[in-house]
Amino acid sequence: CTCNAGYSGQDGGSCMACDQGDYKAVAGAAACESCPADSHSPAGSILSTACVCNAGFSKSNGEICMVCVAGSYRAADGDTFCKSCPPNAGSPAGSIVLAACTCNAGFTGSNGGSCTVCSAGSYKAASGDATCKSCPANADSPAGSSTLAACTCSAGSSGLDGVCTKCVADTFKAGNGNANCESCPANSGSPADSTAS
Repeated sequence: CTCNAGYSGQDGGSCMACDQGDYKAVAGAAACESCPADSHSPAGSILSTACVCNAGFSKSNGEICMVCVAGSYRAADGDTFCKSCPPNAGSPAGSIVLAACTCNAGFTGSNGGSCTVCSAGSYKAASGDATCKSCPANADSPAGSSTLAACTCSAGSSGLDGVCTKCVADTFKAGNGNANCESCPANSGSPADSTAS
């Protein structure tokens, strides 16, 4: 008597099912073989095709399980390929759940969900599910800003590093940016917060 495929043991002796992560394709006393790296199989497997990639990995070149690259995930054994994170989201390499996909800096939304661009006048510096923060008073930023430094003084205000104060009377500033307020031409004036001379 010899052990069937999927079982190993000495001829004439007791036969034990191949362990999880192993397989044996032929009958006889041969030992069970291990599945390729980063894959597994049910106990008693008889074919190498029973070896499926672990979550966070997918088959490449037919047999080798490769880690899912950053920005993708693979949650279940039944999934053949790593799936991309939603637009404007990323994940670490080897991610095993959709919730590992977090919104990039400059975007907001729940982990694993859709990501919305931070509106003009706000920013978000890190990836994750945090909300966008408003720029300081009298400052503005373009949509999708990812740093506080993107918040520059609005027209009619000046300052540095997001600390902006309104132009005083008889001065003006026409556009956004960190430029200083300019004095009105001689023999003219303007109210505070002016955007034109």
